[in-house]
Amino acid sequence: MEKLKARNIIIIGAGITGLSLLHFLRKKYAERPDVAISLFEKNIQAGGSIHTLERAGAKFECGPNGFLDNKEMTMRLVEELSLKNEMITAKEDAGSRFISLNDRLYPLPTNPKELIKSPLFNTYEKVRLFCEPLIRRSEKPSESVYDFAKRRFGTRVADCLADPFISGIYAGDARNILMKAALPQVCQWEKDYGSVLKALRSRSQSETRPPMPRLNSFKRGMGQVIEALAAAYQDNLRLKETVVKIFHRQDRYVVGTEKDTFKADELFVCTPAHATSEIIRSLDAEIADDLSYMAYAPVVVLGLLVPENIFERKPVGFGYLVPSSQNKEILGVLFESNIFPHRAPQGHLLIRLMLGGIRHPDIFHKSKKELMEMAFKELERTFQTRGNSPLTKIDLQKVAETFYVTWEKAIPQYDQVNEQMNTHIDLKLKRFRDLYLLGNYRNGVSFNDCIQNAFTHAQYSSL
Repeated sequence: MEKLKARNIIIIGAGITGLSLLHFLRKKYAERPDVAISLFEKNIQAGGSIHTLERAGAKFECGPNGFLDNKEMTMRLVEELSLKNEMITAKEDAGSRFISLNDRLYPLPTNPKELIKSPLFNTYEKVRLFCEPLIRRSEKPSESVYDFAKRRFGTRVADCLADPFISGIYAGDARNILMKAALPQVCQWEKDYGSVLKALRSRSQSETRPPMPRLNSFKRGMGQVIEALAAAYQDNLRLKETVVKIFHRQDRYVVGTEKDTFKADELFVCTPAHATSEIIRSLDAEIADDLSYMAYAPVVVLGLLVPENIFERKPVGFGYLVPSSQNKEILGVLFESNIFPHRAPQGHLLIRLMLGGIRHPDIFHKSKKELMEMAFKELERTFQTRGNSPLTKIDLQKVAETFYVTWEKAIPQYDQVNEQMNTHIDLKLKRFRDLYLLGNYRNGVSFNDCIQNAFTHAQYSSL
């Protein structure tokens, strides 16, 4: 058994949660030479889903393409890593977002005035929408996003706005994702104002309302923050070290890897629920079972780097989402080179497509060729190609660079099972002192959520 320092903290999982936790713990114990912190990661590199591929002059994101600048802990982490000058903000002209219905793009309405003018809704649906202040509050504790939108605004809003919004964030089903988990602030608006529209109106008239958050990334992509964390704490990282089990011995935790065993006074497990289930089973089979029940959506991420002149008109804006009513395996399309500068070489477009999701678990039965053809056909139907030449007929080997990333268990689903299992886990964890489970299946899936979760748990450490 490897000998460590007198007080040992072990973190398992070097995604953004584990790396951020390592950062905050290192800061906390900077004046404590008796405290050793080790972060174990089974892969050859840190970062989890956050990784930026650079090829043919393009920067392609395998995971999240950015983060909002309205969360204190994220901005603190950026500052402490000396990355503030490396931040870039999404282009202003990329703000337009669209909904795809019958292969036609409709601007996504973002305020009541745009809702009135939107061709997405007929006259009756618009009248129904603006009856929202008259709708009573719900007492249902586990209302879905879809049911909330339908109750307050009508079926059309639920189908055309709530549904694709949830598929865009969770690759999930709005009928199952809990409203209080996905949009807790909107739930609070209903409680405080009795109406979402009243809340929006009140906030827009408030002199103290915060500025609208902006989407940000880094000059070399989101992978730059991972590189900075890995470089700053390379002495704490143990890459290619797979943890296979955890057990308790003499009031300390013992972490068993494929190579050795290690003692820990405090243990933080930052892996996905399914991986945590396997690791923790030797310690507590009940918690392991709870973790194993949590659902994850599969996602395939495809990238296409093409010359702008392939299309009669260059695609504009941020991108578009596809409602589930369209019966497509395409969840959404982002125009990455429209969003951030220098994501593609001059004269080219970098397009990213998300496919699969909780509704299409068979996405992994398709070959890369089949998926690419699906992506080409989607773009053909949505945008007119120059000279009416279908993308599938263009010699893509000469004009395109492709990217292909698969995530079999990409995004945890914040459904009723997730809520119940996390409640069970919280109760059972009380039996274990100094053991913490944190990952994006608890307390939020976004980049910002993971960093906040890491900071919160760093405060629990009390060596």
